[in-house]
Amino acid sequence: IGIQRGLEKALAGAEGLRLIFQPKVDAVTSRITGAEALLRFECQEVGPVATMELLDVAEACGELERLDRWALGLAVEALKSLAEEGVDHLPISVNVRTETAFHPGFLEFVAGTLATFGVAPRLLEIEIREDQAMENMSKAEDLTRRLSELGVATALDGFGRNRTTLADLRRLRVSALKLEQ
Repeated sequence: IGIQRGLEKALAGAEGLRLIFQPKVDAVTSRITGAEALLRFECQEVGPVATMELLDVAEACGELERLDRWALGLAVEALKSLAEEGVDHLPISVNVRTETAFHPGFLEFVAGTLATFGVAPRLLEIEIREDQAMENMSKAEDLTRRLSELGVATALDGFGRNRTTLADLRRLRVSALKLEQ
């Protein structure tokens, strides 16, 4: 209950919720090629909250879509700030649960957020989990196709958990596979 109250306060503008950006590095050249936005939450009542626990609480209290949209908006805002500093070539990837990505209006939200901040779609990558995509392949196929048409890349996170076939991968317009450890 404490985490839920803290999350609701944070989404309403209180402190505690933030994104950190983990660099993506080319293994051959050691150059930074982009970043992944990672969600962090410091609840006033209980202290630091593990990301998976936060996502479970957000889902249970109906705030998952709001949380995903908050993170996506903040990542796009960060892209604008980077561009203003002359760094306009490094994409940021954002994890989005399929519950959010498959929801009506999600693509319009992405397009609108990019337009509001004046950010090129090529600088945003949406990551969806492989297991969630495979649960509803037709929706995943439509989502990745429409994001691609918008100019936004899609990555399949946690690849290797399921028995995804090459035929499945051909149906999805993903630009990257993130292997399960």
